[in-house]
Amino acid sequence: MSQWQLGHKFVRLGSAMLLSILPTVLAAIAVPQMSPPRSSNITAQSFLKNKQYAQYAEALKSGASSGDQQCEDALASLYFDGRILAKNRPLALKIWAAQITKGYAPAMLHLAMSSDNPKDKKNVALYAKLSKQKAPYNLYGLAMMSAYVKKNPADATKYLKQAGDAGLREARLTLAHLLYDGDVLPKDLKRARTLAQQSANQADLDSMLLLAEMQMYGIGGEKECETCLQTLHALAEQNVAEAENRLGHAYRSGICVFKDIKESIKWLSRAAERNYPPALNELADIYGEGDGVQQDYEKSFAFDSRSATQPQANGRVDAISASQYNLGLRYENGQGVQKDLVKARACYEKAAQLNNPHACNNLQNMCRFGYGGPKQPERCDALLKKGVANGCWMACVNLGRQYLDGTPNGKRNIPEAIKLFKRSLELRPENADANYYLGLIYRNEIKDKNHDQIARQYFEQAIKYDCTYAIRYLGTESIISIKSPIPPPAHQSKYVDYKINQSQARFFISVPKDKPCKGDYGLIVYLDTTDRYVDLPSGWPQVLNQNGFIYICPQNAGNDTPPPKRAGLAVLAAQEAMRRYKIDTAKIFIAGTCGSARQCSKVAINQSDLFRGTIQSFGSNYFRSIKKAETSLEKDDQTMDVFEASPEEIASARQKVRFALIGNSDLKERQYVRIVYQEGFLKDGFNARFFEQKSPDGSDCSGEVLQEVLNFL
Repeated sequence: MSQWQLGHKFVRLGSAMLLSILPTVLAAIAVPQMSPPRSSNITAQSFLKNKQYAQYAEALKSGASSGDQQCEDALASLYFDGRILAKNRPLALKIWAAQITKGYAPAMLHLAMSSDNPKDKKNVALYAKLSKQKAPYNLYGLAMMSAYVKKNPADATKYLKQAGDAGLREARLTLAHLLYDGDVLPKDLKRARTLAQQSANQADLDSMLLLAEMQMYGIGGEKECETCLQTLHALAEQNVAEAENRLGHAYRSGICVFKDIKESIKWLSRAAERNYPPALNELADIYGEGDGVQQDYEKSFAFDSRSATQPQANGRVDAISASQYNLGLRYENGQGVQKDLVKARACYEKAAQLNNPHACNNLQNMCRFGYGGPKQPERCDALLKKGVANGCWMACVNLGRQYLDGTPNGKRNIPEAIKLFKRSLELRPENADANYYLGLIYRNEIKDKNHDQIARQYFEQAIKYDCTYAIRYLGTESIISIKSPIPPPAHQSKYVDYKINQSQARFFISVPKDKPCKGDYGLIVYLDTTDRYVDLPSGWPQVLNQNGFIYICPQNAGNDTPPPKRAGLAVLAAQEAMRRYKIDTAKIFIAGTCGSARQCSKVAINQSDLFRGTIQSFGSNYFRSIKKAETSLEKDDQTMDVFEASPEEIASARQKVRFALIGNSDLKERQYVRIVYQEGFLKDGFNARFFEQKSPDGSDCSGEVLQEVLNFL
């Protein structure tokens, strides 16, 4: 059986050339007991040997109805695993429970192994009963009592080895899994693989499944992709859902095969026909993410709904709980279904009851703020701790923040906060939040000779994962004002307002902590679409730090501000930065997005003696008319927005300024940026380049594109 695999996301898969030994494998599954087979079972085995699977199942049913315990046990195994007969785990459990009342040891063993939690009270009671049976079942019971009650790994290992040597295949399999997982016994992957190989050589299916997983990923030995794939295809051709699911996952992830989403969906769909929860769950993920297919939230919701409603006894509880959690996300965000916080909370409740760690975290948030139901702050702490215990990285962060802040009881616990944030990083290394809070702790709470260096390392990691808050701790970030009057630049354009009340001007500025190792700072003056902007665009902090650029953003210079005043504030921002820091005058650029990007081309042309480059994300105006008809957007002769510039300014900008225009040709309303680039800047001989970025309308360019732009500028 595959019950011991339930703690893993995907079921473990087989060994080589399984088709040739399938009857032996099925016999090993169906007849695990040590006593000689009775006549009914002998009849069944003859059908199995001749691959007459329907007759084999009927023979087992006939033997079971006459009270043959071996046939009953074999029949229960078929129902439990869903092989040959339709999966019916409740019926399998009922058969085993009835056999236990008659003192049948194999049924005690199989019922114990059918549990998701090997250490719960019911299982412990079965282990105690097993320990009083005849050998080798008593050895298995003693081993499990040693592992989960007496907490004695040495005795557990000893008894399992003895039981395996006596011919109890489940003992060798259990020992291999415990050594593989490392939760009860010390992890020993090499030995686990050896044990799995030994059992697999005896046609033990579950051992083949464990061995194949280790072969596929190179665990405990070399990767053996060809062997794994032969096994998976052999099992999948026999309609084994676990194998079909694993093939689907392999083709989706490119594990041991070339990535092929169509082939992945083919195998996953076959497993989904039998309502196998992990396959339904992964299909929901594929369509929800649009992974190689058109994104379809409704289809994703349908697959998750099927998985979530599978009977727990008939399916993988981890996959069922994941689907319940995903349904909660869909209801909470209105993806593929109408937004409904009440239903979202109900789904999170069900998933949390099944120990889904992320559902525990999301449910505590809804309980804390009263989303989808009443406020229940008294539940939050327990839910977070449950999420932490079951491996939710965000629950670790949220509980760590409580210990850091001293909420809700006012008692701070810095060591516990550190432990939780570090645990969060173990669960999710690409984790901005945990890195940021660890940086804060080492900066503000811990004082030793290395604390500044450690804090910096954490902040750098946080910035790497787009945490803009961390930038302020690597450099200086603040709102500044002009302390003494700044005279206008040498060139005064009649299209720029220089009569701004400088005493009221404010600028958000971010400066790298370490001065560039080569030369002076670069400078980016950023015009935002809003009047107040005190942050950096996502993905920019690390790029600016690496390239040694100061970032300054004038306040009260949004889209509603008259263009001449916006230009004047941009000039003042550059001049104030130059007065405070040593700036390389060849690296002064102006940047903006959408409406602000339109102003960048104007300011750079009007003031080319100051600005030597533009970074224009999804927007651009021009100093002469460009027909909309040329953009293929409209068929009239209306022109695009035009700004004023003198012939001398245009000639100077053509010589001094580089223009970086960033657009997305997939967005109809942003196609004109490329046209302005082609029909304007290029046609008129400007030093310009177009950068394509597939991103939502209105967003800034990414950090990756920004680096490409800076390389050009």
